[in-house]
Amino acid sequence: MGHHAGRHAGSQCIQQVLNGIGPGIVACKDRWFIAFHRFHIPDGNGYNREVCISPMRFETDGTIRAVDVFEPAYAYLMAYFGPQQKLFYAYSFDARAWRALGGGKPVWSPPFVRDPFINRVNGKFHLVHTTGWTGTTIGHWESDDLINWTGGPIQVVGPKKQKCWAPEFFYSESEDVFYVFWASVHDGHNAMHYLRTKDWKSIGPGDSTSEVSTPTSRSGPYRTAQNRGPRFFS
Repeated sequence: MGHHAGRHAGSQCIQQVLNGIGPGIVACKDRWFIAFHRFHIPDGNGYNREVCISPMRFETDGTIRAVDVFEPAYAYLMAYFGPQQKLFYAYSFDARAWRALGGGKPVWSPPFVRDPFINRVNGKFHLVHTTGWTGTTIGHWESDDLINWTGGPIQVVGPKKQKCWAPEFFYSESEDVFYVFWASVHDGHNAMHYLRTKDWKSIGPGDSTSEVSTPTSRSGPYRTAQNRGPRFFS
């Protein structure tokens, strides 16, 4: 919605929808969008509505396709870091053309953010990121709105591992467990390490392990250095 509001006509149209006059049409370069009210806002006063902006779609004969008011309103969000080692957001409607949010300025500024990874689990956003060029920690934060974050660094390896780079995670619904993985040093080489956690609390270096693959040839087969848990090959 940010790049529509920058145009006077689009901004005025959206304001009309907010004031209850809408719906309205918003022009944006070579695309057109329709802004409209949808549903009551929960616990609202009965007059306020959710304001949606959907791209206008056309049939082959040039007529406007009816808007499905039950269609989820969404855009793609990308989290990335810049030279300031801060958190930035960009959005896209097609996952190819991206625009920076916040005027290209950091949206959040903890001491050091590289390689941010965000996913939502059970209604809560989780962010993990690299906390430094060297060190024994990864950053983990939680948020309800992608703006206000609570959390901090978590030590996941000992000093001999030298660094913790590019952490990510996935959530196993069947186990109700987060699998967290990142790159640290193992026997002089960068290798994937991982740990399991249910709540991101009480995590220590002793909870992580590495799974290093050793090929007998370029095409395999591979064997793992340890025989437990899921296998991450480096």
